[in-house]
Amino acid sequence: LAGQELPRFLPTGVFVQSVEFISSNNVAITGYVWQRFEKATTGQEALPAGFDLPEADTLEVKEAYRTSTETETVIGWYFRVTLRQTFNYSRFPFDWEAVWIRLWPRTFEQNVILVPDLDAYRITNPGTLPGIEHDLFIGGWTPISSYFEYRVNRYRANFGVDQAGVIQGRPELYFNIMIRRNFLDPFVSNLTPIILVLLLIFAMLMTVQREAKNRDLLGFNAATIITTCAALFFAVLISHIELRSSLAAKQIFYLEYFYFITYGVILLVCVNSILFTSDRQILGIHYRDNLLPKLFFWPVVLAAMFVVTLLMFLQV
Repeated sequence: LAGQELPRFLPTGVFVQSVEFISSNNVAITGYVWQRFEKATTGQEALPAGFDLPEADTLEVKEAYRTSTETETVIGWYFRVTLRQTFNYSRFPFDWEAVWIRLWPRTFEQNVILVPDLDAYRITNPGTLPGIEHDLFIGGWTPISSYFEYRVNRYRANFGVDQAGVIQGRPELYFNIMIRRNFLDPFVSNLTPIILVLLLIFAMLMTVQREAKNRDLLGFNAATIITTCAALFFAVLISHIELRSSLAAKQIFYLEYFYFITYGVILLVCVNSILFTSDRQILGIHYRDNLLPKLFFWPVVLAAMFVVTLLMFLQV
């Protein structure tokens, strides 16, 4: 823009030592940030040292080192920050997430743009995890890549600074860490109760008999099936509520559909047992001692799970 101060570029680097999920939306990160300052020329105002993390919930920063040569000065800070970020859990437990560190220059008045200090990294290929501790451990997650990027954010205030155009149009530096959930533990711990409930429901369905001899032998009783289904329903419901509370998800996620399928199966088995004991003859229910519901139980359940999986993972 005419009359606007030309931007000055400040090389900035990030090295992450630890990442920990405190909750579903809070991430604690520790590491180092450094900045490389060239010697100011005559008449040029020196850039203020430092940085801000605008998305920090809590932040601790202390200077760790300072080195100088004839042409430049490098200042490094150790930081410990808790960031509150929004994640998309719609494909839980097969989800990928991005943990990012958003950096601002210390000054608002000057047109300063932070740029990645790429010369400080041996390899900048995102798949080699530049800027990440070699043995970084994130409980329940595997780091996949790391990289810098720019984003332009728009604000509804000028922060009390006259140079509003500098703030509004300034690209902001982000350091991103792409992580993939280790799906085996949450998949087994959350899917195992559903599988056991479905097996128990199928076992109850197999006790549906019309002949008195077989009915007494297997203990079939519509009231017993409804009571047992009610108990299983509350067991699944509690597991469902605990899972959703732990994720604090804003949308329905993949594994949640399996709970909905289980609720539907419980309801249908209850209705089936009631209709089977009624005096009215219903071909699909009474044919050969409730053979059709028994025969189609697993095909229908597995087909519903397959359709959910297909729709969820083929979304454009």
